[in-house]
Amino acid sequence: MALRTLRYPGRKFSSPCGAPAVQRPRRTGPQSNHNAPAWSGLAGAYGLRAVYGLGPGSDAMTKMESAARKAVELDDSSAEAHTSLSASYFFFAWDPQRDLAEADRALALNSRFTQSNFLPAA
Repeated sequence: MALRTLRYPGRKFSSPCGAPAVQRPRRTGPQSNHNAPAWSGLAGAYGLRAVYGLGPGSDAMTKMESAARKAVELDDSSAEAHTSLSASYFFFAWDPQRDLAEADRALALNSRFTQSNFLPAA
């Protein structure tokens, strides 16, 4: 947007229907369960960062587990949140009992979520 402003000063950009081109996300409270997918995605990002060696593994492990726990805390009915917690137990804590418990919970919530089908098989 800054580049467009520099190229075309004074011009406002909008969509063809007259609405603003970029909609701001709806603001929700910090404890809203609309934030659970974001925490689950953040947990996955921390895990991938550790797997690819982009940061210290121990730091990523604690951040991944805490983000996954926060996702489960915000929305206990989210298969994605339970899968993120299962992945943190599987890849970093090496705790197969808790891993399988979380994976089973994710499968019970949504059997079509492919990541929750993959982790117990690994």
